[in-house]
Amino acid sequence: MTRPMPARALALALLLTGPAPAAAGAWLQEEGATFLSFGSIAGDGAPVWSALVEHGVRARLTLGLAGWAQGGDGALRVFARLLLHAGAQGTRAAAELGLAADDGARLR
Repeated sequence: MTRPMPARALALALLLTGPAPAAAGAWLQEEGATFLSFGSIAGDGAPVWSALVEHGVRARLTLGLAGWAQGGDGALRVFARLLLHAGAQGTRAAAELGLAADDGARLR
């Protein structure tokens, strides 16, 4: 069975324009920029709620707050991320220091 030419062209275009490789690195927020993320996972028990906020204090410094809660349990983490090196080809290295409070419960 022969496929019509438009289907072949579309398949070739999708293959050639597929997702680019992930460029993971030290994720810092730009100075003055804020990132917020909220989530929820529903399971057998009470839902798990999570939140993350990051704020770029300076070009090389991001402060953040992350936490989760499930019923009466939860944890909270405050952190600072500092850019140590930014290479000419886009490579980056950073250090992160955080303090966490956990009520001792574990997610199941």
